[in-house]
Amino acid sequence: MKTNFEHAIARLFESEGGYVDDPADRGGPTKYGITLPTLAEQRGRPVTKADLIALTCDEAAVVYRDLYWAKIQGDDLPSGVDYAVFDAAVHSGPRQAARWLQDALGGSPHCAGFQRSAASDAVGKAALTACAVMRSHFLAFRFLLPKLERIFLWSRPNPFFKAEPYGRTSSVLLHLFSR
Repeated sequence: MKTNFEHAIARLFESEGGYVDDPADRGGPTKYGITLPTLAEQRGRPVTKADLIALTCDEAAVVYRDLYWAKIQGDDLPSGVDYAVFDAAVHSGPRQAARWLQDALGGSPHCAGFQRSAASDAVGKAALTACAVMRSHFLAFRFLLPKLERIFLWSRPNPFFKAEPYGRTSSVLLHLFSR
């Protein structure tokens, strides 16, 4: 929903924190969850660690709005679903988040006739129309269940998730129920 970006970005910042340069993190240094390549994409030029360290919270919000929220059509998604898809876009990319949303819509009896296009990797008009007819909490759960499964499967043998493997999904579920 159009009014939800401010709430969504506040939630995201709660879990992303400030500058981190953990050698065990495959993504490299981050600030507010933004990597060097993401900041370079937003600015349209190469950036350094010093640029990342100097990143302000306001600029980070613009990065998230431009590169993630806008690409998943966050303003047009139902409440609850918008944050679940946004969080997935931030952590797995907007294209993957769009595919997962289409998968969640595709098997639902509420959206008879919706079919995910094999070539489609965006949240398009058909997906938005299908979202409008399904209850948002039901759709958010359909979206999150496969994600929960992946997190639980990955967390056990993967040292990358040593800190808090379930934090991402718990943050999304918390947002969903606080609406």
